[in-house]
Amino acid sequence: MDQDVTRLVLNRETLAFEVGILADFEVRKILGKSYPALAAQPNAQVLGVLVQGINPAEQRALSYYEGDEYLIETISVVLSKSQKVLPAKVFCPKGDVKLETDLWNLADWQLTAKAKMLPELRKEMQNYWDTFIRTGHSGLHPSAPSKIRGDVKS
Repeated sequence: MDQDVTRLVLNRETLAFEVGILADFEVRKILGKSYPALAAQPNAQVLGVLVQGINPAEQRALSYYEGDEYLIETISVVLSKSQKVLPAKVFCPKGDVKLETDLWNLADWQLTAKAKMLPELRKEMQNYWDTFIRTGHSGLHPSAPSKIRGDVKS
């Protein structure tokens, strides 16, 4: 996930990131969307970041942002520097989510969709966190509207 997006979703500036490798997966576009999903692919690997120190409220915010197209699964990730293997919670697409054959690329997304998506995401996540604080997280929507996730044709 883009670091600016992560900061908005988690509602904090300081994040502990570590580079990790997820074996036997690739990142593909969701059919008709600009955002990605993991797809099992033998002998492939995804280079990404692990965000450490996520508390339960932040995990709920991530689930809200990711929406109902994803499930949280625990998958082993290899840390790049230490080669240590750790379990990581990863958002994987539900079985009915259709993926394109094209791979998704973060840098391409940042150039084509990020600027359009960030203002709406900022507004939506501010509303989310304001509601969380005001209500103690009762009454929050179960998932974010797809428009804040950069739901534009690629």
